Amino acid sequence: MGRLQIVTSRKGEIKMTVKEMNRYMRLVNRLMWIMDHSGVSWQPEYAEEAEQIRKELKDLRPIIEEARRAKGGEKPCTEESCGNTGSRKTSAC
Repeated sequence: MGRLQIVTSRKGEIKMTVKEMNRYMRLVNRLMWIMDHSGVSWQPEYAEEAEQIRKELKDLRPIIEEARRAKGGEKPCTEESCGNTGSRKTSAC
């Protein structure tokens, strides 16, 4: 598959492959599935898989965020940016 080129600034370009985008989405989907099954159907091997997925997502996240900024997308809401303490969502989230 081809490469997506997203011009970010004078610093150059971020090149993100369709494969990287698809990988990121598959990882998020799988992690959400694991979290959804964290109750009665939990299996011990899920913990190790979830940790590996989080590591891979952390590696891909800078590319995804740079692409979002380059396309004019909003910065994702964090506890620091909206004052959410985690106990409940604010209207800004």
